[in-house]
Amino acid sequence: MKKTIFFIAGIMAITLVCAQNPDRKARVEKHLYYLASDSLHGREAGSEDGIKARAYILDQWKEIGIEPFFNEGFEIPFTRDGYSMANLVGIIPGSDPVLKDEYIVLGAHFDHIGYKNGEICNGADDNASGSSALIEIARMIKENQSQLKRSVIIAAFDGEEKGLWGSEVLASRMFGDGLISNVKCMMSIDMVGWYAKNGKLELLGAGTFKDGKKLLEDNAGNLKLDISDFETAVMTATDTRSFAKNYKVPTLHVFTGLKSPYHKPADDADLIDYDGLEEITCFISRVATQMASDPDFG
Repeated sequence: MKKTIFFIAGIMAITLVCAQNPDRKARVEKHLYYLASDSLHGREAGSEDGIKARAYILDQWKEIGIEPFFNEGFEIPFTRDGYSMANLVGIIPGSDPVLKDEYIVLGAHFDHIGYKNGEICNGADDNASGSSALIEIARMIKENQSQLKRSVIIAAFDGEEKGLWGSEVLASRMFGDGLISNVKCMMSIDMVGWYAKNGKLELLGAGTFKDGKKLLEDNAGNLKLDISDFETAVMTATDTRSFAKNYKVPTLHVFTGLKSPYHKPADDADLIDYDGLEEITCFISRVATQMASDPDFG
């Protein structure tokens, strides 16, 4: 009974930490305005601008205190179809002697499509929103690291727009290293900047892990959720695909729909719902922390 009480108290502490915070909202907005700026020319995978976006994210991670997951460091390069790209993969270690070798993976892709018909597509919603949220999610989880039993992997994916390449590379690497069965959930944060216009936060894949709907609803706060057991639509395919399809890992796609100017030049930072984005950032941090803290999850 005491163990249960302490666990519930820990989750309540996370909720309090995630109360509305002007500083966090300002940081999310700062990240997003940089990643979706004209100066990065749409962050196409394999471009110099993609490298600049990756460098910005890595600087933020280092400031937060994220550690590299792989021995060779944060940057995991890969090449496909003539494009040279790299994922960033970090870790916030858990403290349990056994469960620290199990993982909750939080991922967001930072690349976009570059130009379309000669115009820059800045990709504010797709997916500067997810990349900006991921930085602050990592910060909150790091601040509450003492509550983690499992470890949390933070992954910034390259090459998503070319064909979900970066996440496929990570899933394959973890399989080759004998680690994929230790992943208890992989979550993709992809297009989360239009909550107000969408009117709900869409969560696709709750049926892939135990008591998924209850876990998500318990951490919803003021968010209106639209929970689906599985992700099946081709248009919403995201970085969960390789983990789910190839290795049967439980997955969740966090998403505010396709109401933003998807793959169009109008997808700019001034259209993002920053209040909603901050609230979603807090929600994901609560969910991920519960997944990593509850010994019975998975």
